[in-house]
Amino acid sequence: MFQIGDKVVCVNEKGRPLLKPREIYTISRVDERAVRIQEVAGSYFPIRFVPLADYKDFQVGDTVQVVDRDGVLAKMIEDKNALYHRMNGGADLYISPNMPLQFAKNPIFKVAQAPNEDHNGAVRLKNDGDNTAWCWPVSWVILSKGEIVKNIPAAKPKKVKKPKFKSLRAEQRAAQKKQPHMGTCSYSLQFEDGSIRHQINDVCHARARRQNYGKKEGEVTAMALHISSYEVAKTQWYKDYVKFILNDSPWAPCFNTKSVAIAMRYGILMDVDKPINEVVGACIALREGSEFKDKLALFSYVLKLGFSGKTAYIISSMVDDKNANGNYKFTGNISGHKSWNDTISMQKMFAFFKAGFGKNDALSMRKGTQYSIDSHVSAVADVSVLTEEQRKLFGEKIFRSIKEIIPHDGPAANAGWGEKTVFYKENGLKKLCKFVEEVLS
Repeated sequence: MFQIGDKVVCVNEKGRPLLKPREIYTISRVDERAVRIQEVAGSYFPIRFVPLADYKDFQVGDTVQVVDRDGVLAKMIEDKNALYHRMNGGADLYISPNMPLQFAKNPIFKVAQAPNEDHNGAVRLKNDGDNTAWCWPVSWVILSKGEIVKNIPAAKPKKVKKPKFKSLRAEQRAAQKKQPHMGTCSYSLQFEDGSIRHQINDVCHARARRQNYGKKEGEVTAMALHISSYEVAKTQWYKDYVKFILNDSPWAPCFNTKSVAIAMRYGILMDVDKPINEVVGACIALREGSEFKDKLALFSYVLKLGFSGKTAYIISSMVDDKNANGNYKFTGNISGHKSWNDTISMQKMFAFFKAGFGKNDALSMRKGTQYSIDSHVSAVADVSVLTEEQRKLFGEKIFRSIKEIIPHDGPAANAGWGEKTVFYKENGLKKLCKFVEEVLS
């Protein structure tokens, strides 16, 4: 019933010493079952207030007339039944069968009890010849000189201010222009109240969630990513990478924007109906192309060799580009800033890259506040998409063990912690790519 900014009058202060009867307050927040006011701290049931426009400062003894604004009187006279009428804030006001008959005979009454002394913002009225005091909503009572006023106009419906929704990507581009440089990532969230929270030049996507660092704006209705300000965005390598992530990667269903040209010019819109784990994982996977830009050269090279984008992504995530000696260093894929790591089961990771996400019970991006990334990938991946032979080959090995299945043909050096750093030559790299491609095909 109330909107932020509404002026209201307190009609029930009992039990809340900070409230004053007949005091005018300003609504500052509206929750599902309570409101907050600007002038006094605390959370209150809406039934303690009436809109200022509807409030009448009735005093005991005032002469008033009852007005059938919502047709309740007429309905009860016709049905001859008692009725529970919904009051502001959700409380019910009981109206007995005799009540409308009394008002119909003579709508002129005396105020027997002021609204602030009664429940639910109602006022008690009494006829001179009747000992019963009837309870009626204050918005349906008008002051009178004792003469019945006919043809009372119906109360005008309250105008509800609809939130002004802006173009999220346009607002994001404007916010980005104010920054001289591009950070690790830039993204924006729009909420159901129309408000926008920009995370321009942020260090990561940790704040890509609802109800974070600020007021409760409601559900997320849109999410946009900005990528065109990266220095690497001008290269064809990066554009090829973006095309793969948006269209062919396991995270592709999370992106509503599929065109690289549109992504570069306007930004990228995410599908906020997808689970929050998947959406944030998709953002991070895309971010890897700029945050770890050294991988782009090898990604592009594997594509040129004729392998798929998935193979190029996996290989470039785990192997460094050719060094001065013509060798490719196997580094593995471990980082808190990546969408997956190679300590996860080989079965799970190949199943994920082959078939994408399985069953996901996580909340959507609209409602979610918590998420996990790489651990979640392994939890939902369906290994049944792999052949029995593949599952037997992989066993319980972690994904990094791929270098044991395809032995290195370059030098090896002791890197400490019981694990050697290995290098692949050109032929070894191609064998590694071919193996990955065959598993995913």
